[in-house]
Amino acid sequence: MIIAIVQARLDSKRLPNKCLLSLKGLSVIEWIYKRLKKSKRIQKLIFAIPENKINDSLEISLKKIGANVIRGSNENVLSRYNKCLLVHKNVTHIIRVCADRPLVDWGSIDLLVQEHLASKADYSYNHYPLENNWPIGFGAEICSYETFKKIYKNAKTKLQKEHIFNYLVENPNRFKIHTFDTNIGVDNDIKLDLDTYDDYLRLIQLNINSNMPMGKILSEVGAGI
Repeated sequence: MIIAIVQARLDSKRLPNKCLLSLKGLSVIEWIYKRLKKSKRIQKLIFAIPENKINDSLEISLKKIGANVIRGSNENVLSRYNKCLLVHKNVTHIIRVCADRPLVDWGSIDLLVQEHLASKADYSYNHYPLENNWPIGFGAEICSYETFKKIYKNAKTKLQKEHIFNYLVENPNRFKIHTFDTNIGVDNDIKLDLDTYDDYLRLIQLNINSNMPMGKILSEVGAGI
């Protein structure tokens, strides 16, 4: 089973409560939920949020739209992911999605899964333009369950536990890592994630809706070819 886990929280220092900001009539977290539900390759979608009180309203909002929610450690994100995996059996691959990407694209996720399985890699990504032409805001990361178990077993430092792939990034020789280009031409200088209030202002000015695929959104910002 291929499981997608969205890590989300309301206590972001740069832009608090960003998951519940309104974007074209929907909350940011609802954009993510609706767009990921369009994926043909995700077999289970879970929102992993911290168990501290400040995120109670996020859980309420997620459950209102029918999302699956699992709560765990605020600082040890690696253990939060592991908690999600303990609840579900027969997991073969884990897709990591961050809740700062309201425009996460289901087609890009499906292409990520396709490329990952074909490459037989331990870890693949299209969330960041590093050795590929992907703009920021549409993709994700994926690893095999065996790779996650190796990371979980060996991650020891605070930083390695704050991000589930920090151990992998610090030890690239222990893993087969794969990336690839988009299937459309784009300008990979485009950044459409949500980190700051300026990012939010840019997003609300776009003529977009939650059903638009990546190509149409990029055309709206003048990046499509």
